[in-house]
Amino acid sequence: MPTKFGLKMLALGAITAAIVVVIALSANGHAVLAVRALAGLCAVGALYRAMFASSRWFAAKNRAFDALLLSGFAVMLFWLSPYAALSI
Repeated sequence: MPTKFGLKMLALGAITAAIVVVIALSANGHAVLAVRALAGLCAVGALYRAMFASSRWFAAKNRAFDALLLSGFAVMLFWLSPYAALSI
């Protein structure tokens, strides 16, 4: 079983990689895919927040609110992602 520190470092590495993917997609002209990747990152963050307790979040005393907020943000990003193509 991995340690708590190892899981945090794995999560940090995955988040960093996802942000690099979003930036690379955006820089290569794939705006819709970049927004959808960002929505996926928010959805994974919502799942992570729902599963693990931590004090470094939006409303640190209420995990359900944080997970709901990030999930809603991910859904709205995914839903509005086709409009990203209009900005190019």
